[in-house]
Amino acid sequence: GNRRPELLKAALCGALSPQGVAAADDDGPAAAHTPPVWRTTPHDEVVLHSSCVGAKLPSTRFPQPYVVFLEKVATGRTTCLRDVTPVSAMALLLMGGPLKVLHEEGAVLVHGWLRVRAPATTAVLVKQMRGALDAALDFQVRGARGGAAAAGNGASDGAGAGGVSVARSVSMPALLQTLCVMLAAAELQ
Repeated sequence: GNRRPELLKAALCGALSPQGVAAADDDGPAAAHTPPVWRTTPHDEVVLHSSCVGAKLPSTRFPQPYVVFLEKVATGRTTCLRDVTPVSAMALLLMGGPLKVLHEEGAVLVHGWLRVRAPATTAVLVKQMRGALDAALDFQVRGARGGAAAAGNGASDGAGAGGVSVARSVSMPALLQTLCVMLAAAELQ
């Protein structure tokens, strides 16, 4: 279906995490006319390498406020990102690094610094889904190595954040389909 690219981007987000997440800084009136400045840490400003398709796009035209990247290179005085893929806020939340919900601020921190705006109730639900997804993926990986290995090493029973238990009751295709729907419907920034 048409949702598979979002699933692939979410998988890339998980695979390239933690170094693979950057946030666009699109403040100010010049944002509509200049390429965005990205951050790989709170104090590390980078730009997209000139070989990237989106390197010349202004902030207002970039398809997502986040990207994952394969490589960060220094070119003279500038640090550039190469091999980038735009990802949605939901892909970042479900497949990125550790999450911390900031209830009163209406935000979630990914990797301890990258802020994604989300109402507190949505953030808590996403964190619970993330726990369930992590547990289900962990169960699938451990199960693929053999039932005895998973049972004998104190493997998770699939209980995620908030006691959500899905690993044994939901098939991986059903979980991935739910993930696709959530990624397609996400309206977070």
